[in-house]
Amino acid sequence: SIMHILNLPPIFLREQGCSCYDAPSSSSNPLSFQQKSCSVDLLRVFRYDTVQPHEQLTNPGSSPHTDWGTMTIVWQDTAGGLQMYCHEHKTWNDVVPKDDDGQVIRFFVHVGDFLSLA
Repeated sequence: SIMHILNLPPIFLREQGCSCYDAPSSSSNPLSFQQKSCSVDLLRVFRYDTVQPHEQLTNPGSSPHTDWGTMTIVWQDTAGGLQMYCHEHKTWNDVVPKDDDGQVIRFFVHVGDFLSLA
């Protein structure tokens, strides 16, 4: 779990009012404890549809953000829209897939904020 990865003790969640990390008693059923325990999403799927230029003000794909997770895998199609921020020049730059015959699917892997904690 994320609590183990961050090396946070179970008391941290108990102080927040969550009992899901309490140790099971010897009389409890381990399966029921497992079903009761908290979970953290490790995989999410987002889809951003193509937005026409005249729709961008009323229907933006996403606001500027950083990816908070461990990593993000992005498939960039030929419609475009994926951008990367350059801190040095303070500009947003389009991430353009390499031109090819259309038979190759290209993925971009972004290291997320979570790994910056290390």
